[in-house]
Amino acid sequence: MDNLDDVVNELDKAVNSKNLDAVLDCYEEEAILVMEPGRVARGKAEISDFFKYIFRMDIKAP
Repeated sequence: MDNLDDVVNELDKAVNSKNLDAVLDCYEEEAILVMEPGRVARGKAEISDFFKYIFRMDIKAP
């Protein structure tokens, strides 16, 4: 993926198809995801847990 728009588009597709592997491909191993102030996922393991929760809740990307 060459630019931020490509990453965002790929992430949206992966989230909407509930493809956890494709979601995690959009993140570096030591990435930090801020869900909201004070709620942070550090690293792919925590990011994976967050998206598993999102998928269970059937939340879609815009």
